[in-house]
Amino acid sequence: MATRPYQLRLYFPHPDGVSRPRLDSTVLGPFATLTAAEDRAYEERILAQRRTPPWRPDGSSVQVVGYRIVNREAGGGIEADVLFGNPSAPAREASLTVPEVVTAIGIPRDRWARNCHGVSLAIVKSGVLGQPARVARGTCAGVGGQHSWVVLGDDCYDPKVKILDATLWSYDQTVPVLWWGTYRDGRHTPHGHGSIWKYGRPLPGDGPPIELTPSKPFSRPARAFLELLGPLDAAGWMRLANAPVGNWPAAEIIAAMADTSGTAGLIPIDTLGMVTDRNPGGLYLARQRKGGAER
Repeated sequence: MATRPYQLRLYFPHPDGVSRPRLDSTVLGPFATLTAAEDRAYEERILAQRRTPPWRPDGSSVQVVGYRIVNREAGGGIEADVLFGNPSAPAREASLTVPEVVTAIGIPRDRWARNCHGVSLAIVKSGVLGQPARVARGTCAGVGGQHSWVVLGDDCYDPKVKILDATLWSYDQTVPVLWWGTYRDGRHTPHGHGSIWKYGRPLPGDGPPIELTPSKPFSRPARAFLELLGPLDAAGWMRLANAPVGNWPAAEIIAAMADTSGTAGLIPIDTLGMVTDRNPGGLYLARQRKGGAER
């Protein structure tokens, strides 16, 4: 079995005690591992050592506050970039490794590049994150064209939602293979982002009005919103389906449009996949769900 030569660098507290921890210039290694279990065991060793600080490989008394692992065979690609004690990090962020994800999804690392939706969906379906997740789709700074990523939880539009992007590195080689962040980092924007009140009221065209036929009765907020809109023809419903999904009961009304023969084909697939739990084509969720939370 071929080895994967890695190099390890450690983060230490910044001298001022406030700024971002500094990445030590000392490179440990190269060292090689053979299996995902050995990769995980090495990281567990680092975690165990930091629980009994101070620790440093050379024996000095400086506490380690994180680490970076670089795969030299991948052109210096970052395999892990972890800072300990980050209260905003999900439980799996500090321990999830690239080999562990490869094992869980069954897709070799060399086939991840620019396969954003396939890899993201495989991660969601694998359950490797240990919590509910779904695929989001939209645009991303540094990526030419549409892009897909994973959100932890059920809301693809929450500005605080944790994002895992496992293919961003194939467009931007300065980021880790497993890139963690939020929308507040300013890179990812899901389709349908924004407020409908800034978009404007969807007006009907000249066609006959179409009444929605939901599979279950509308909630009071949905009824109030539909009364505010008034009758819409196919053109009006299409404008609504392409509106930003914020500040109206989009999940409920988009789902009702999917239940109505005259409007089902007017909904962008990404909107249907991210706002509702209909999971079109099985492309957004681990499995089919029923219902869907209002937005």
